[in-house]
Amino acid sequence: GGGGGSSSFGGGALSAEAMDRNAYDALASDHAECAICFEPLCNPAPVAVFTDRQTRRVCHHFFHLECAQQTAQLSNDCPLCRAQFAGVLAVPNIQDDEQAWFQVCDKDGDGSLNPREVLEIIKACFPVDADKLETDLPKLWKRWDPSMDGQIQRDEFLAPNGLLAFIRSHFLKQNVPVAPVPDIRHDKHGWFSYFDEDGSGELSVQEVTRGLIKSYKLAQDIQSVNRLREIVANIWCIFDADGSGEIDRREFRKGLEQMRLNLSSRDLRRVVSKFDRNGDGMISYKEFVTFCDDGEGYGGGSGRSAGLEEGDKCEARFRGSEKHYPGRIRRKNRDNTYDIDFDDGERELGVRETDVRSLRASRVNEYEVDDEMDRLRRKIQSAIDEKGLDFLECFEH
Repeated sequence: GGGGGSSSFGGGALSAEAMDRNAYDALASDHAECAICFEPLCNPAPVAVFTDRQTRRVCHHFFHLECAQQTAQLSNDCPLCRAQFAGVLAVPNIQDDEQAWFQVCDKDGDGSLNPREVLEIIKACFPVDADKLETDLPKLWKRWDPSMDGQIQRDEFLAPNGLLAFIRSHFLKQNVPVAPVPDIRHDKHGWFSYFDEDGSGELSVQEVTRGLIKSYKLAQDIQSVNRLREIVANIWCIFDADGSGEIDRREFRKGLEQMRLNLSSRDLRRVVSKFDRNGDGMISYKEFVTFCDDGEGYGGGSGRSAGLEEGDKCEARFRGSEKHYPGRIRRKNRDNTYDIDFDDGERELGVRETDVRSLRASRVNEYEVDDEMDRLRRKIQSAIDEKGLDFLECFEH
């Protein structure tokens, strides 16, 4: 619990979105997992890196090859650091060609590795006790880096008596059976304790998301992983009542109870059909609750980009990604595309109209909401206290 801390680049203040990405990066690194699917990096599946057009690495992150390839179909920036990439390169098997393996792992291409590179490479490619290695590596480093310049050369690393051989012989991970994840539907306290690994009594949004990805076994479906992340982000305020950024057991239990609605699948399909603003088959929890309260913002308008003008607040898919990011319309183009300044400092030109949605608040008269949706809203309001179907399950259906 309380894990997934963030780090700052260049000392400047980070946006909330950048801090979220850093927290996911730290959480995955702590567990030596792929930061996309949260499965162990070192398993029979190959790992990969993102590269530019000259096949040079664009960042220090490793991912499962399958996850990286699926990500590349949705976007061209690293999901952790936003580095732009042009391709996905599988890391060669060290047994087949250790020189080619080292060349891919050596991000800077200078024939040497620093401690951070060594730690990331080992976590990604070898079944070692990552916690023990991270603790002992500074002491080991002096033995293979006599000049203490912070770099170890390729031959010193790959030699039969080099650092890699020493790590592989002294830091192999013991095959300790892993307890199964408790069923969140029947053992909420057990589920919370399972992912509260430091016993702090609190979970971060990233830890909850990781737990749900594992619970629902979504690792092989990156689009489902991305949808789940967006759902958790949208409903987090329901759990995190005190706004601390983390939830304790009481908040966790209360949040699950508050999200129980006795709606049929037919009713949910009607709601989604009515309020699916971006055509992805989903509505955010905030949109749903707003409708349930008073129908605000849900009249005949679609909520998409129609009527957007320069300076309007909006949300848009950055470079075709699944997630929408907040920003403002910089320019409305003649071809019905938009130039957008994102809140995190990024800018994109020519964003398609279908990838933009308005954040302008609007209210419709009660009589403008059609009879069927008004009936549904009353049904939802009366059902909130009945503790029926789990709302996360409603989203899945």
